Amino acid sequence: MGRTLDALKHALALFNQFNIPVIRIGVQPDRSLEENLVAGPFHPSLRYLVDCQLSLDSMVEKILSLNRMPNKILFRVPRNSLSVYTGNKRENIRYIQDRFGFNEVFLVGEELCREIELVA
Repeated sequence: MGRTLDALKHALALFNQFNIPVIRIGVQPDRSLEENLVAGPFHPSLRYLVDCQLSLDSMVEKILSLNRMPNKILFRVPRNSLSVYTGNKRENIRYIQDRFGFNEVFLVGEELCREIELVA
């Protein structure tokens, strides 16, 4: 699954760069899929997992732009994308805490926010 997510993340980033909308990633889950799937990874929320990876990359990029690392960090994100920035099972939050040693990572979802902002 890891290789699939990585490949899809790079492909989706490229499509986003050129403003090409992607309406579906993966296959529609249904009962016949379980019986007919021959090989390869399958996840019913594949697009969500890819979006979580892209969001994590955005947060890491913002953190790496800091001159010094604080103990806590706060991101302002679009409210409708809050779960994507948090990550599946809070994976993105844990990754950032582990990699950068932050005591706390805060995400604030705001209605008027269009893209991620690093507050402090």
